[in-house]
Amino acid sequence: MSEPTDSRSSDDESDGEEGKRAPDPERVTSEVRLSGYAVASGTALGPAWYHPPISVDIDTTPLPSDAASDEEARFMQAVDRALSELKTVVDLAQNRLGRESASIFEAQAMILRDETLLQAVRDRIHMHDEHASAAVHAVLKRHRTRLEESDSQYLQERAADLRDTEHRLLRALQHREMPDTKRRHGIVVADTLSAADIIRFSQGNVLGCVSATGGPTSHAALIARALELPTVMGATNLPDHVNDRDWLLLDGSTGEVVVRPSTETRVAFQDHEASQADNRAARSAGPLYTADGTRIQMLANVEFADQYRVLAAQGAEGIGLLRTEMLFMMQSRKHLNEEVQYEQYAAAMDVLADDQPLTIRLLDIGGDKTEPATGPEMGSFLGLRGIRVLLGRPDLVEPQLRAIVRMSEQRAVRMLLPMVTTQAEVVAIHDRIDEVVDAVGLAERPANLKIGIMVEVPAVALQAEQFAEDVDFFALGTNDLTQYTLAAARNNAEVAHYADALHPAVLALMRQTVRAAQHADIPVSICGEVASDPVAVPVLLGLGIRTLSMAPPFIDRIRSVVAQIDCAEAETLAKEACAARDAKSVRTLCTEWQHAQGITQ
Repeated sequence: MSEPTDSRSSDDESDGEEGKRAPDPERVTSEVRLSGYAVASGTALGPAWYHPPISVDIDTTPLPSDAASDEEARFMQAVDRALSELKTVVDLAQNRLGRESASIFEAQAMILRDETLLQAVRDRIHMHDEHASAAVHAVLKRHRTRLEESDSQYLQERAADLRDTEHRLLRALQHREMPDTKRRHGIVVADTLSAADIIRFSQGNVLGCVSATGGPTSHAALIARALELPTVMGATNLPDHVNDRDWLLLDGSTGEVVVRPSTETRVAFQDHEASQADNRAARSAGPLYTADGTRIQMLANVEFADQYRVLAAQGAEGIGLLRTEMLFMMQSRKHLNEEVQYEQYAAAMDVLADDQPLTIRLLDIGGDKTEPATGPEMGSFLGLRGIRVLLGRPDLVEPQLRAIVRMSEQRAVRMLLPMVTTQAEVVAIHDRIDEVVDAVGLAERPANLKIGIMVEVPAVALQAEQFAEDVDFFALGTNDLTQYTLAAARNNAEVAHYADALHPAVLALMRQTVRAAQHADIPVSICGEVASDPVAVPVLLGLGIRTLSMAPPFIDRIRSVVAQIDCAEAETLAKEACAARDAKSVRTLCTEWQHAQGITQ
């Protein structure tokens, strides 16, 4: 039997000796299944290629007192080399993905040009008699540690940018080049993958990537998704189970990695892929209906312009959540003006049909999304965040409002307000919008402009009927609604197991929101991660939700589940779920219900 390959044909040719890891005779040679974060969807089957970490030396011996000036000069030369290397990565990213994704690497260049950081290194060289490598390590480690010790997974993964910058500088000090990645053919296996690694691997015939560390909000993950490169990160005990050239099967939609898949597993994989290919086109074409004929709208959550081009192919019927935070984070504020934002929204509009919604969420910064001037509560989920920040920062919100208002002159646009807690906040934003309408020279607010709120604070769900009087639609943000309801920060590993959106208390808040929307005759969608959970979807439909919005890679799978559901039966399931004891009971109930209904995923 010939070795099977996926659609990204594997080429099992030699890649030389560099980076190879000798097989360990003590390791098991039978099939092993590992799990990690589902980072970038798609499947891949091919040989493993180990990408080793680059060793760098840190000279901790005392620097001779008369050598400080020469060491400073050597450091600054290394900065220039690191910037030159980074420019190569920026150019490659821009050619492959466009300016927006390239901005991730430009942000690292800004770190290398940061005079405060550079001066801190120079001071350590002169005042502490340190070699440049030790000074670089000490300065960047201090900043990195603050991020790594944060309770926020987002901030922890931003530390990867500093770690990558440190490695780049240390390599430059030692005149070590970036490792060759062009000859890789197969599935890359690594302890850690940076965004630069991903973009450079994409030059070759790489089928997919799997790493022992990292997570779904890392820059490496964002690049992998933009490149549509199947990727799993945080695969537990990965280095203990994989030898070079072991065959791997990875599923970037589920986070599963199969090491040395058996013949039966490979055949099952090929049969499944063939079946999925036959059904994918039919599922993604045309409107979606449940088994009993109920119309369900499938929208996409997007954050990169690079995702726009694949929305239709992935079955999206519009954009249910355009996150603008990444645009903000990857541009300096002086460049994030009204025109830049208008161009970004216009690019999204261009890929949508006239009847497909474009939902733009105002900047949701604070909490786990950083912005330098949000004050001392920067890491707090219960502090200054979302609409609270925007109402006090006209320099942030007004350019965005102007761009959206101008866009709504052309066609329908939905503006989504983040982290609303009180009706007074909604009224204040309405007033700001009216001021902007007058400022851009319009006689009245465009009829195409609809205003909605994220329902992600329990207070809003409990007062949903009152909020429905002031807005045009609701969007259930179940990630935050869950953590606030259950007092469990979703990025805190110690309590993350509590934060399950299928907890009956969270379901009750969803049900109350849906009923208020139905009573006011306004649309309600769900855009939290639970919308992409196939176990949860029947309950969501049973609660009365008819619009689901999720990351594009999950749409195809959820469409398949939705098409098998009878909404009348799902209503009964939802009632039972709301009366259950806890989230575990609900998940068991849902799994047994789907099995009884014959629903496959």
